[in-house]
Amino acid sequence: APLLGHLHLHNNDRSWDWHRPLGNGSLAYDELLPQIFDLAPDVTVTLEHGQDSEQSILWLLERGWL
Repeated sequence: APLLGHLHLHNNDRSWDWHRPLGNGSLAYDELLPQIFDLAPDVTVTLEHGQDSEQSILWLLERGWL
């Protein structure tokens, strides 16, 4: 955690690296992000997917991460 400076966030379905929006796949970001932000509160984030960035932004807003 002390060395964590930046994350690229997206989701997938365990069959391929789809770069899906957050909340749309197999990664449990509801559990993962609070732990990451607690351990590395100054970490920066890039949403790494194409045209569905609005869904990830809304997902992050609904959970108070933005």
